[in-house]
Amino acid sequence: MPTGVLLAAMGNVAILHKYVWFQYQPMVFSLNLPISFFKIALRQIITIFILLLPEFVVLFRHYPLDAVAYDVFGLLLFPVALCYLMYAWMILRQKTLSEFMVVVFWLIVLTTFFILFSVHPAVLGVFVLAISVIITYFRHYRYEHRE
Repeated sequence: MPTGVLLAAMGNVAILHKYVWFQYQPMVFSLNLPISFFKIALRQIITIFILLLPEFVVLFRHYPLDAVAYDVFGLLLFPVALCYLMYAWMILRQKTLSEFMVVVFWLIVLTTFFILFSVHPAVLGVFVLAISVIITYFRHYRYEHRE
């Protein structure tokens, strides 16, 4: 199940790339608005959650009836954290989509390695989300100080 969630989350790379391009090209003025980092991160996570709604619907339609809350939490957090990591990586190094696909490939390989060694999706999700928030935090404030 986590491998399917991984591949479903990675299927949104092109949409996420266009979203980052729109945010950092035509809407670049929004980065200088007096909004706290918590609100910025929350807005990005909500946007990613909305982007992943179709995947969540498919996941719950095919999930077993005897669901454990910890597993459901992990399967919800894991794709959101992966997409937020892709978002953080895209704002860290703004590349074209074809260059970014190399990063996505190695992210899939690394994550599959952890899944094969039975690391729970909730643990992976928390770890990846923490790394993503740290990258976004430093990138956001570096941008503000640079301008």
